[in-house]
Formats: sequence, structure tokens, C-alpha cells
Amino acid sequence: MKYFMPGILLLVTTVFLFSGCNKEVVEESPVLTELYNLYENGKISECEYKGETVYIAGINAYDAASKVYNSKGEVIGTCNYAFGQVDDICRQLKNCEVIYRCENHISGEPAVDNYGIGEK
Repeated sequence: MKYFMPGILLLVTTVFLFSGCNKEVVEESPVLTELYNLYENGKISECEYKGETVYIAGINAYDAASKVYNSKGEVIGTCNYAFGQVDDICRQLKNCEVIYRCENHISGEPAVDNYGIGEK
């Protein structure tokens, strides 16, 4: 029993050490690289639209329009709530998550780089 407890403690410690949270790793995506190059000083979110992954991105400015991109990097919609054109797709996006936001974003929210696209 005396040697049994240190073994259990070692096992539990090992499980905790190797099950910690890590930054999500994704394969290099040409679309995310392209979007980062366009919106390095802005924000990119990943959303679902009709079962597909899409991205909505905008520059770091008040009242600026955002564009919706499909997984091929093609613009499939514009969300310009301040000055006009709001395509239907803008209201149909689900489960959006910010995957990139620049430092000193105009929103005052902290920087985000979930996939490390700014580190390349």
C-alpha cells in the first residue's frame, strides 16, 4: 500500500499534465492566409451557413461593412448595417466565433488569433 499511493499520484499528475488546453492547430489554409492578408488590421470570424464553414471579415473602423467569404475565399455576401446593403446571408450565419482580431481593435476587445494565422 505504501508504494501504491505514489504510483496513483504519478498517474493522476501525468493525466492532468497531458490533458491541458492547447491552441487549436489547423492545417495551413490558403483562404485564412488570404483573409489575414486583407484584414490583418481587422477581425475575422468563422461561422456556419447551410452546413458549410464561412468567414465574415471586416476592417478596424467604425461603421465599416463586413464581407462574407465561402471556403474557397469567394465573396458571397456583404453586411453593411451602417450604410445600406445587408445581404440575406448576414442574418442567416450561425455559431460565429472570432478566430482573429488585431491588437488595439476599435471595439476595445482583446486580440485573438485562435489558429495562429498572424504568426506565419
